[in-house]
Amino acid sequence: MCRRPLLQSVAVVSLSLALLTAAGCATWVRGSELAREYYNIGNAYYDLELFERAADYYQRALALDSRLSPAGYNLARAYVRDGRYPQARRTLQELLADDPDNLLLRETLAYVDYLSGDMQRAVAGYQEILALSPLNANALFNLGRIAEEQQRPEEALRYYERAVAVEETDAQLLYRYGRLLLPEHPERAVAVFERYLDSSPRDYQRVVEVADILRRERYFTPALRAYQKVPSDHSERPRALFGEAAALLVGVQDSQRGLETMEQALEAGFSDSEAILAVLEDQDLVAPAALRALLERYELLQADLEPDDADASVNDQP
Repeated sequence: MCRRPLLQSVAVVSLSLALLTAAGCATWVRGSELAREYYNIGNAYYDLELFERAADYYQRALALDSRLSPAGYNLARAYVRDGRYPQARRTLQELLADDPDNLLLRETLAYVDYLSGDMQRAVAGYQEILALSPLNANALFNLGRIAEEQQRPEEALRYYERAVAVEETDAQLLYRYGRLLLPEHPERAVAVFERYLDSSPRDYQRVVEVADILRRERYFTPALRAYQKVPSDHSERPRALFGEAAALLVGVQDSQRGLETMEQALEAGFSDSEAILAVLEDQDLVAPAALRALLERYELLQADLEPDDADASVNDQP
């Protein structure tokens, strides 16, 4: 069961009671002041993710003061969060009628079109934004994202490249740009991924994915830096520990640290047999016999992966 924050809930109730008292006993309260209070209650409900209730209070605020434009914008946001895209679009169009050059309203409207699946209208909206603001990174990013989703990678790359020139530290942008560059331009992709790691990303599933890419491309130092960014209590930590161990055993060729880190990964629950096999088959792996012994101890070494007697060597020991 999802519990709402107690202090926020009390604040909403208290504010609502105060408004009822004012409305019943103080007829001199001006409409604009009451509208502002309704707006504040709407914001409180929005923070509680009660978007239908929030929308109701924003509508009340606008009924009392139609010039309270923040209430109109937040009403559209509440509709979006509640999945009521036609209402959100209508509200934004009404706001734009009074303020046609407002880029925030235009961006939100284009995003609503994107969420509702009307890609043609979304693209047209973002193109209109670029006509007003050619260096708008959000519009460039979203046009790239739509092109990528519609299997037009070259067009997507052009938009991402323009967006990165404007916004150099956006983690999501750098991640998408790097992934799209990778098949045809791996060296450029690696440089973008290093910038991604410098942007302090917090999506650790993506961080590990980027680290794995760097490791596969044999860029072991940035791969290690990426794996080590994952917090010890995060669900991606076992994968990160395995990747770190693989980088140490294959790239750095530090058998002691690599085996210690591999054991930590196995203790944390890592058991991906395909990934384990890929490391065992890597021609640059150090201490393969010791790694096999470790995997056997954790019952992760399949019978067909066990070495023949002829494969064993004193050089395999760490």
